[in-house]
Amino acid sequence: MVSMEHPLFALKAGDRRVRTYERNGLVVTVKPGSDGCATIHDKDLWIYCISQLVEAKNRGRPITPIVRFTTYDFLRSTNRSIGGGRLPPCSRYACKAERDWHRD
Repeated sequence: MVSMEHPLFALKAGDRRVRTYERNGLVVTVKPGSDGCATIHDKDLWIYCISQLVEAKNRGRPITPIVRFTTYDFLRSTNRSIGGGRLPPCSRYACKAERDWHRD
């Protein structure tokens, strides 16, 4: 799925539209939470959470809809400063992945 063809990120914060994409019989539905859909500024967080899910699958661990991690691990993995100061906005969120993938 090409990201420009099917954008998963909102251009502005607070976008609460449900997006449904279909291609080759596969349907993906993106349902934003109460704060709205993820923005492009949340992309590192999404990639980090997805990598954690893939790692769990590769190690035979159960995959759950909630990914728990520490701010320190996230900042180190994304090559961000851990020396104090203001934390990025994504450190306030828990990463919850809710998937609705099915074939027609």
